[in-house]
Amino acid sequence: MPSSRYVLHDLIEQPGFNPSTQRDRGDWSLRDVSSAQVFAAEDGKPACIDHGAMNCVTENMSLWRCLMCGRATYTTPAPISWTSERRMGGVECVYGTRVPLKDVVNLLTDCTDEEIHWYYPSVTVQQVARIREQVYRDA
Repeated sequence: MPSSRYVLHDLIEQPGFNPSTQRDRGDWSLRDVSSAQVFAAEDGKPACIDHGAMNCVTENMSLWRCLMCGRATYTTPAPISWTSERRMGGVECVYGTRVPLKDVVNLLTDCTDEEIHWYYPSVTVQQVARIREQVYRDA
């Protein structure tokens, strides 16, 4: 499962979305994600099932569109961590893994992103980079 920087949503889920703005756009769908026409590519960015890469059409990287067929997705940043009492006894872990977030944070000063990925293969290099970004931004 490739880790994504984004969580993909159907265009209709975008806050404040007005479906009437889409009525004259031909076959452009409002539910491309749930119909599996748009997915997260290996680099974590949205991709069209027929044409590959999609273009970001907003400055904040929240709206993506395939320029060939018009498929679209609304994105929100993917979470960095998750917590559940049923998983690791409620310890905060790197999202999508059972690796404690504090273990990764403790390695940030001494290791490169690739080295941390080597120690914890279920944590992608992109996830480590996002954690590093967040830690240094909050410092």
